[in-house]
Order: sequence, then structure tokens, then C-alpha cells
Amino acid sequence: MLIGYVSGSQVDGRLIVTPNNTAVLSGHPAVLRCRSDEIRSLEWYRALVDGTIIDKVVDDGCELWEHSSVYGVISDGEGRHYCDLFIHNTTSSLTGLYTCDDRSDRASANVTVIGVFVSMLHRFFSITVV
Repeated sequence: MLIGYVSGSQVDGRLIVTPNNTAVLSGHPAVLRCRSDEIRSLEWYRALVDGTIIDKVVDDGCELWEHSSVYGVISDGEGRHYCDLFIHNTTSSLTGLYTCDDRSDRASANVTVIGVFVSMLHRFFSITVV
């Protein structure tokens, strides 16, 4: 099983846990998971569905960029093996494509925030949204 290759003094890693597409009711939290098999600085970006990056969410080493009231991180302390992205209180403006990047591999997932009307239906009729 090939995990990486040696090129000079660098070893290329890969993501071993990648974020999943997520639908979440407005106002509820969401978690996107990301793990690397190498010691690397993990980063998160948010993009439009077409892939245009609009926001750097987490910088090298799993450090929050400028959005500490919106996002949180769960990491190994240095953001080198894992860096999970936590969205505290989802709103429709946070819908988009979120990408975890370890500089040699990247994986993306769509976050879809379902509006207040569906949320009210969910509460009233006990509908399970999958």
C-alpha cells in the first residue's frame, strides 16, 4: 500500500478522514472533519459552489482566521494531524463548499443550511431531515 513517496527530503501525505456533505437546519451547529496521515499544517477555505474561494476560515496549524464568533476548531493542539471545523450557529450565508487542505491533498464538502420554514416544519411535524 503506497501512502506517499519521497521526493528529496519531503514526504507527500494524504487526507485519511475527509469532510462529508452536510445539510443542517438554520441555527444549528455543523462539524466538518479532516485528518492527515502526515504531520502537516491543515487549512480550511470556504468557496462558492463553483469553487471560487471567498473566505479563508482556518490558517496554517488550525488557527482561526478572523471568524472566531462564527467558527471554532477541534485539533491536536497544533493542527498537524487533525483539524475539525465547527460552525457554531449556521445561517444561509454560511452555505458553500468547504475545503480542507494539507498542501499535498485536499477534500471538499458542501454545507447546505436549510431555512427557518423547514426548521419550523421539522419542529411542528417531527420530520426527520436526513
